[in-house]
This record gives sequence, structure tokens and C-alpha cells, in this order.
Amino acid sequence: MSKVTTTFADGTSIDAVYDVGVPMPVFPEVKWADLAPVADEHYGKTLKRAKAGSQVLLLANAKLSSIGNSDVNMWQAIVTNVSALIGVQGAPAVIQMLADSFTNYADPPSWPGQTLGAGALRWGPNNGTLNPRAPISMSDLTFIGADQHHGAIRMLWMGIYNYMSKGAVAKRITLQRMSSSNGNSPKYGETFAWTEYLTDGSYLDDFVISGLDPITGARVGGGLFGAAGAKNLRIKNMRATDSDRSGVSLSRAGTDPAKWTVTDTVTIDGLTVLNNANHKENAGTPEWRFAPVNLEDVHGLISISGLVAGIDPYVSAGWDATMISHGSAQYDNPTPMLVQPVSWTSPSWAQGAFSIALWGKQVTRPIVKDTSGKILQPVFVESTPTGGAGVTLAMVPKIDPKTQYALVHRNDYTA
Repeated sequence: MSKVTTTFADGTSIDAVYDVGVPMPVFPEVKWADLAPVADEHYGKTLKRAKAGSQVLLLANAKLSSIGNSDVNMWQAIVTNVSALIGVQGAPAVIQMLADSFTNYADPPSWPGQTLGAGALRWGPNNGTLNPRAPISMSDLTFIGADQHHGAIRMLWMGIYNYMSKGAVAKRITLQRMSSSNGNSPKYGETFAWTEYLTDGSYLDDFVISGLDPITGARVGGGLFGAAGAKNLRIKNMRATDSDRSGVSLSRAGTDPAKWTVTDTVTIDGLTVLNNANHKENAGTPEWRFAPVNLEDVHGLISISGLVAGIDPYVSAGWDATMISHGSAQYDNPTPMLVQPVSWTSPSWAQGAFSIALWGKQVTRPIVKDTSGKILQPVFVESTPTGGAGVTLAMVPKIDPKTQYALVHRNDYTA
């Protein structure tokens, strides 16, 4: 850790403590007060008054308002001019969304009965047109979301969108209820509290993400963390819990399979994903549930160490109750995924063992190690669900969780 004291022209100063392992990018600094903030003004509008490429420093325990969604494409704020938003370690700034303040919405024709309100903050170079694409950074911030309605319908919206940046660094970030799924399946609302979209080289450290409503305690957040077409993504110490939908989901960008951009090369050191997607999807044939960690068309080196994964006990007998789901609709990733779990919940059919599902064209086996570094051997489970029954204990060979893990082949499933 390194303590940095910044002194301003008026003689005031601010202290901040930064990790020295991966330094924060350095930009010209400006204080929040110098942006002439107005009471009850959306903080995104205040940030737009900063000079391009500046680093905005917030006071300890600052309270900022997040109101409405009147920026481009129904976002609360699209910030392309500010390169960094920095709070104070141990006394983070709190950015609070005002409930039911979204006034702009869309009713997508392909999403019957759904209302879309875009999202909270799109952060990064506009359309990736800066050359070279600029790094951005955030630290010591807490974002708190709130319900947004159009009539009686809860809007779908996402949280922080890291948009096409390169070399971004974000540390000590808390996201509370920062997405909304309206209780719908992914094709209608796979929204995330934090999304990496077509980024390159992002480093995220010390993230706490929760889908619980801070007032009611209900699970209302959609997905917790997502990546779409991200490259060279590094995550350290992330806790993602209690979503209405998926937990940590890394996938491709784009809707045309011929033009997809896959997520490529991911290193995660310290990941806890618990209590997500406490329901079943596609009731009937087959039934399935979200895995805590979902990988769709992720290629290159994938390394996940220090993994704590779990699902609600009452759904643990469900069909898709594996801790990791790894698949591809394009082609097999020939580089074996490296996984070192610490603890997990296990469906009855897995007999206490760690479990991974492979689907689609992904056939290369992962390498799974226990906490001592010993390689666990796979026990193959062929998934042939009938009538929504899914995998049962009678279909699975004996598994020793101390030396083996369950590797499920889901040939019936495509994303």
C-alpha cells in the first residue's frame, strides 16, 4: 500500500491510499467542488463539466445523487470526458439512485410486456474511438440502486458499463442492487451490476456486488458481473451474491454468430459467488438453473483460483446445479481451463464433489486442483434429461470428492 497526499492550489489537501501492485493511472486532478455541483443535480451532469481526461477527486464520505435517465439512449449518464473518479479509502463516496426517477423508457417489440430503462453509468471512451483507447479508473465508490417503474412494471436496467476502454483499473467498489431483471429469464433481462464490454486489459480489485434491495432485503438485482467480448481481464477479490438471475457470467459480444467477439484470456484470483438464480428456467424439458460461474464462448487462458461457489440448498437437486458452466457455440477452446476451488455446495448426484458442466462445442477438459495443488480426476456424467428430471444420483458413478470432480456433458444445451 502507498499513501499519496494531493495538495491543491488553495492549500487544502486530501490523502489517499493506493495498492502499489497495480498502480492507478494518473490524470490531471480536479476537486469535486471545482465542478460547481448543484444541489439535487445528477452527478453525471456535474462530471460533464470537467475537462477532458481529468481525474475527479471526491471528499471522504461524499454523498452524490443519481437521478433520472435523460442522457443519450436512456442512460442516467454517459461519461466520456472524465478519466477517473476517485474516492477516499476507508471513507468511500456513496452514489445513491433516486427511486422511480427514470422518465425515459422503451418497450422492445421482441420483449412483450417488458420496459427497458437502459442503465446507470456508461463509462469509457465514446465508441472506442480514442486512439489509443484511453485507460480509465475508479476507486473507493459505493453505488446503490433503486426500483424504477413504468406504471406497474419494473423496468429492466443495468449498472456500470465499462465501455470499450483499455487498461482500466477499478478498486474497492461496492455495488448494491445495481441492476434489475424484473424476474425474467436472460433473453429478457440479463442485466449486470458491472459489465466489461469490448474492453482490453481491465484490472478489477476488491469488488463487493449484491443483488439485495438495501431496504426490503429482497433479491431484485439481475446479473451481478458480466463480460462481453473482453480481453485480458484480471479480477482479484470479488464477492458476488444474492442475485435474481446469474452470478458471474463471461460471454461474447454481438448477436450475429459470424461476427461475435469472444471474451479472451481471463485471470481470477479470489472469487465468491453465492445464492444466485434461486429458481428454475425453462420449466419442462429440460429444466436448468444458472451455475454460479457461467462461461459462454470464452477462449484463451482461463484461470480461476480461490473459488467459493454455492447455490441455495433447496434448489441443489436441480438439473443445472454445477458450480461452473463452460461452453461454446462457436468452437472448442483448446486451452484447458484452470480451476482451484476452495469450497462449494454440491447437488446430491455429485456426492459432495465439485462440479463443472461442458456444453456445445467445448470438449477440452478443465484442470481442477484442490487447495494443496493436487489435480482432481474427472468423473464423467452424461446428461440425458427427460421430462425435466435432469441428472439423478442413479445416473452417476461413485465420486470421491477428495480426489475427483464431476464433469457433466450437456449436449442438449445451447446458449
